Amino acid sequence: MKYRHLIPLSLLLLAAWSCEADRAVVPNTHDGRVPDIIGLTYTVDTNNVGQKVVKLRWGYDSLKYGTDRLAANLRDWEIYRSATDTSQFTSRGKTFFPQFNDASNEVQPGGRDSIVIMYRIVPNGYLVDDVQFIGKPSDILQIVIRKKK
Repeated sequence: MKYRHLIPLSLLLLAAWSCEADRAVVPNTHDGRVPDIIGLTYTVDTNNVGQKVVKLRWGYDSLKYGTDRLAANLRDWEIYRSATDTSQFTSRGKTFFPQFNDASNEVQPGGRDSIVIMYRIVPNGYLVDDVQFIGKPSDILQIVIRKKK
């Protein structure tokens, strides 16, 4: 019992002795290869036949990447939508312009008083040397579409 204080000291020495030397962290090579999406906004409108139309608009930092899509490594944007929850996104297609209009049946309230639709935009880069970089997805944009009373 008189050597009881040596047990924690020996465990501390064992832990310090078994630690490895510091290693350098390998930097990410994919960060900044495709522009991030900024300013994602929406409006809900009605078209000439009375259907709801969700209009999405966004941009990217053209001062940093330039306006030439090839130089910015920005081939297109892929649009994902979910009408149920954030784990059920499905592709709605691709666009070459930072805008997308959706008037499909899924955005029509129908017999319900309102529906919730979620969108996510993913920027895609060009295929260069058998490598295609995909940019950081936008934040999830949640939209409530109410039936007109």
